Amino acid sequence: MFETPVLGVLAGVVVSAGRVGALPELVRVDRGGALPLSFAQQRMWFLHELDPEGAFYNVPAAVRLSGGLDVGRLRGALMVVAGRHEVLRTRFV
Repeated sequence: MFETPVLGVLAGVVVSAGRVGALPELVRVDRGGALPLSFAQQRMWFLHELDPEGAFYNVPAAVRLSGGLDVGRLRGALMVVAGRHEVLRTRFV
């Protein structure tokens, strides 16, 4: 990503690497008990235990991309990410 900051060029690199469409199948897990934490969640819990008032898990970042934006492809990419990460579909009503 850092070597190819132009989105169109980055897309070409990803396609040429053969990584498009190579995602493993999603498998439903049992919701009867507690779910294991991810490594990132374990880290956040550990840091919170060290300093409950801290905000170690806040990692602000900004990225500037150049080139045209294909809104349909961006929407599709975000839908794939949300489809693979349950936390991105979680909401509290």
